[in-house]
Amino acid sequence: MEKRIAPWQVLESRMSYEDRWLRVRSDTCRTAQGYIVEPYHVMEYLDWVNVLALTTDEQVITVREYRHGVGQVLLGLPGGGVEMRDQSPLAAIQRARQAERVYLRGAPPPVIVDVDKVRLAGKDKGTSSSRAGVPPLDSASRRRADRFGRIVELSTRDPRAAVDSLLLLRIEVLGENAPFAAALQDAASAMRAGKSADATSALARARRALAGAPVSRDSLSRWGFLP
Repeated sequence: MEKRIAPWQVLESRMSYEDRWLRVRSDTCRTAQGYIVEPYHVMEYLDWVNVLALTTDEQVITVREYRHGVGQVLLGLPGGGVEMRDQSPLAAIQRARQAERVYLRGAPPPVIVDVDKVRLAGKDKGTSSSRAGVPPLDSASRRRADRFGRIVELSTRDPRAAVDSLLLLRIEVLGENAPFAAALQDAASAMRAGKSADATSALARARRALAGAPVSRDSLSRWGFLP
């Protein structure tokens, strides 16, 4: 008869870290042999969905996106987290399926994005020359701003991957920041059409929309929220 393996007894449990993406739980446990294990860290993540999309000739559709964990652009399945705003996992799946549309649009022609202009994000054509500052970003907005900045940098090396990343980011923010989402769509469309000036302008507009409503000040210092 197979010997039954007894589970550990949890003596104490506390939440060491928690944000919108993950939780780290730290347990104090006693094994069946009486040994105390402390701390034993358990990482808890949001529910996650992946989509296995097939073409008519049964080829798997993948997306090329920058993955900061390894610092590389990688191929992967369309997917994403199930967020609190989702009524069901199906809503997250529908967002992930938008990658199929990205695939069907094909590869963009060559495009050159003026990264320095996007970073400065000065005034739009025909607007006042006054400068304005932006309010501090919360942690979630800061992460999104960092992600947007990496996509802008990616556009100089791999426009196709940048377009994919822009469209996937647009899907995520569509219900939270409509001006930002619209600017991302315009930037992706311009890059796909090979319109460098329009792509740069749309990315600069996206950057301002991500920063939020400006707060006026007299200083002419550089307007920025990205490092």
